[in-house]
Amino acid sequence: MFSLSRALVVLIWLVVVCFNAMVMDAAEAGVVQVPASSITYRNECGFGDRPLQRSVDVIVTCPWLNFPKVPPIRILDRVWFAERFEGQVLSYADVSGAPIPPSTFPPVFDVLSPNAQFPKTLSLVTGLPGQNLSFGATSSSRTVLSGNGPQGPTPLGIAEGSIAVLFEADQEEFALEILGANPSQGSHTIFNFFRRDGLLLDTIDISDISDGFVAFRYDKLFRSIAGFTIHTDDNGGLGYDNLRYTWLVLQTPEPPSVSLVFLGVAVLVLRRRNRLASC
Repeated sequence: MFSLSRALVVLIWLVVVCFNAMVMDAAEAGVVQVPASSITYRNECGFGDRPLQRSVDVIVTCPWLNFPKVPPIRILDRVWFAERFEGQVLSYADVSGAPIPPSTFPPVFDVLSPNAQFPKTLSLVTGLPGQNLSFGATSSSRTVLSGNGPQGPTPLGIAEGSIAVLFEADQEEFALEILGANPSQGSHTIFNFFRRDGLLLDTIDISDISDGFVAFRYDKLFRSIAGFTIHTDDNGGLGYDNLRYTWLVLQTPEPPSVSLVFLGVAVLVLRRRNRLASC
């Protein structure tokens, strides 16, 4: 007879096998760049209605007005922006792209290491005062979000810094509009993609990035992109707008349903005790 203890051993073994498969799946490179027209999305976070601000030293949240959340429905629709993720090492580079110490003049660009704290929950870190984010205007008078570099809210610093984006709901795919790019100058724009626990999913280096949408898809079984970072050595820096992503609807059980679940568990426990007592 198949005992309960043996069934538990088999169940634990299956859980371990599945967990290891998920970890191995996530550890393999699986983020690919795709045409922006190929992705599906439910939300678009734009910055056109934000006032111009040369220095934003706090975490920026989008959307500014969340969808109505009517119990028992919860909508995971928020996105947060800052300089980097906890655990990432911030360094600097000059106009040639060569790494330099922060005391050397002029450090122009932020450079982020491709590691966040693992295994911990992915969390944002703001930059030093004046070196976090900014809302600026492009040549076409569009308001965009940018990262401020080591020169702070100055012409040498605005749009030269890194940004980190954290989704409230994990994403399978998303798109982001790039503005202010200066292609054909040998620049590199680095995208690092992270799982919710801080594990690096992949890194993509786009040479001579140009204006327009860039889109990415996690080409695996599970949607796992919890956040990403960008740093660039584009001469003049980059602005970002219109992040396209998908919010997630969670159906939370109503109180009567929760009570029924606990009642069912209690009945099963009592039945098990009666069987043991009768043995």
